[in-house]
Amino acid sequence: NLYINAVFYFYWLLNTDYLQVTILFDLQLTRQLSILHSNEIGNEGANALARTLLSASGCPSLVTLHLSRNQIGPEGATALAQSLHACPLLSSLYVPRNPILDVGAQAIAAALPSCPSLKKLRLARNQIGDDGALSLAANIHLCPALEEFSLFDNNIQEKGLAALARALPLSKSLTFCSIFANPGIEDEAVRVALAHPINASGHKITVYKD
Repeated sequence: NLYINAVFYFYWLLNTDYLQVTILFDLQLTRQLSILHSNEIGNEGANALARTLLSASGCPSLVTLHLSRNQIGPEGATALAQSLHACPLLSSLYVPRNPILDVGAQAIAAALPSCPSLKKLRLARNQIGDDGALSLAANIHLCPALEEFSLFDNNIQEKGLAALARALPLSKSLTFCSIFANPGIEDEAVRVALAHPINASGHKITVYKD
């Protein structure tokens, strides 16, 4: 697979007119856009990236999108989520350590049915609560290739974790889920429900609770 570390100086380009042009130029060269992490692109950068993905010359061959530690909030996460259908080959989406909140998580959840190739979804330390968890739980099984799902160190209580516990067995492909360091994980009923989940294909789902 072609892998070119295109240069993305987002932090310095945010106040120029060249941001979207630069993204477009480099997206055409790479399938693994991992150099974006820890750049503090914020909502403005996330919106620009989303516009580029939706453009006629976007990146339909993109397979990895790594956006951790970028100060992306609900607005930016929503824009990105609404552009994911333009990336049919996307297999890894990493958005940890961004304050996307429930609104951002709900937008990503709504996008899951349009991500047929997505295998890894990482949403750790995103300040997600029960509302976001409920939306994700409702759509996990609609993401047909999803194997790895990370939601650790958020603000999910018993209600949200119980919904996830009910949702995991509905997935045919999920084999790993990380949900430790959420407040609701101390609830005994939740821990019992997450003890030995089996997916819809009969395979064990490894759940990290501690």
